[in-house]
Amino acid sequence: MRGVYEIESWHKAGTTPYKTRTDIYDPDRWEFKGTVAEEAIRVKFIDMSVVAYLSASSRNPVKYINC
Repeated sequence: MRGVYEIESWHKAGTTPYKTRTDIYDPDRWEFKGTVAEEAIRVKFIDMSVVAYLSASSRNPVKYINC
């Protein structure tokens, strides 16, 4: 599933409550609390190419820009 979010705060992975998962903890990863971005922002970014932001060796499906 793809989404565009407005980030409110960052936290170490596994330190915020999950509604659907219980065993998430990784000291080397981060998660955020936020809300789904408004429609005008979502249509600007959903289904747009991000190839200019990725190197040839990129393997992570997530890329944070201007964070």
